[in-house]
Amino acid sequence: MRPSPGKEEGLVLDNAGLWLEHGFCQQDRIWTLKGKKKRKRRESLEPVFVVMDQDGIIREAHIPQQVEGMELIELTQEAEDLLVFESFLSFALNKGHKPYSAYLRFEEQYLSENNQNLNLIHLKYIQNRISRLPGAPNQGTWYHIKKKVITIGSSEGLDRMFIIKKVKVSGAEYCGF
Repeated sequence: MRPSPGKEEGLVLDNAGLWLEHGFCQQDRIWTLKGKKKRKRRESLEPVFVVMDQDGIIREAHIPQQVEGMELIELTQEAEDLLVFESFLSFALNKGHKPYSAYLRFEEQYLSENNQNLNLIHLKYIQNRISRLPGAPNQGTWYHIKKKVITIGSSEGLDRMFIIKKVKVSGAEYCGF
């Protein structure tokens, strides 16, 4: 500590309570230039997955390799995109917006940022998901959107259509694709 010129005392403010960890400033110390040996980093063999529950608490998730009655498969790009759409949809419903706004946000924000076009897999899932909710757009809206998607040329991948099914396993809900 360097006091101002002409002053011999200073006031140390310790609002964080660091004196508990480091001791008082008047305490005699043994200073050395030798450092401490660093611990070797332990490499984790398994990837760590983190989830956020409904209360907004972030926790480490244990992802089972085998669940009875279900098969664990790798997440495709379309499935990952549709999970992003689900987050947009839950946000829209929580804010009291119409479900169609989730589709618009998904197309304008997510797909355009990732340089992707809306394909028929996206459209079919979004149409089925939104049509069950109150305030859903009429069939004519989907007809024109589908017509636009086909003219863009993203009709590949119809044979890879998948259905999401929910199964309750030991009190937790798992989604299978």
